[in-house]
Amino acid sequence: MPPALRFPASGTEHVVLDKKSSLAAIKHIKECRQALVFLQGQLEVSQGDGGVNLLLDDLSPALNVMEYEWASLAEVLSVPSAIERKVAERSAALREANMKIRVLEEKFGGAITGEQVQCALHNASNALTRWWASCGFAYISSVKFGQYACDVELSLSIPEMGPWENAEDNERLAPGQATVLWAESMQQRGFVLMSDDGGRDRYVVDCDASSAALENIIKSSFPSGQIRERKTVRRGCFPGLCLNGVVISIRSIEDIWVLMDQQKQSGNDPVAGKGDGV
Repeated sequence: MPPALRFPASGTEHVVLDKKSSLAAIKHIKECRQALVFLQGQLEVSQGDGGVNLLLDDLSPALNVMEYEWASLAEVLSVPSAIERKVAERSAALREANMKIRVLEEKFGGAITGEQVQCALHNASNALTRWWASCGFAYISSVKFGQYACDVELSLSIPEMGPWENAEDNERLAPGQATVLWAESMQQRGFVLMSDDGGRDRYVVDCDASSAALENIIKSSFPSGQIRERKTVRRGCFPGLCLNGVVISIRSIEDIWVLMDQQKQSGNDPVAGKGDGV
């Protein structure tokens, strides 16, 4: 794997450019600015009572220019973007997972026993359970490996807070404080919550914001994953619906193998004798 990127402490980094690089950076900034002005003009002239209705083809050229010029500017300034780092890290993990699969295929000569398959699927299911717990939710209802995808039913229930409230290292937490902290962390991720019993239990509201937060969690871990089914329920006198759970379909099983490898590297791998599995 490539060496991890290292960044100096905040306030100590310098950007040193020669005259040619400096002129190139200014040119990229000007091109970005012109693209932004064009986009602003398109949106302003298209404003109406019902909002804006534009063809994507009318906006794509300027957006493409922005994307190219911004990436070029970052390259000139030697400033790697967070997105580029994440893509590079995931690509490296995927390459390593593919290499391990090829090694296994060579080792077993393409003939893997049923016991080995069962053990691999068991470890994959446990990895998914640990992943969902790390996302802040209670449990996974089911994991089904199929011919073309893996379907996972995720519960959006609040996790059991007793272990946290009773833990020695958290003895300063007042009763119910763990639930409050959980709710705050979920809201910071973008989820909208409601309660119909004075705050003891919280539920995820079925709305665009909650859906976007859920999509972000899934896609950040499983690029081939998508929500296949949504399970909603009514809670008390709340006029809307709450998300009780979702079924996601992971089309590339290698996404799960990459997750397992990341958990092992982070120490959250009970099979390897490290981590707590949560």
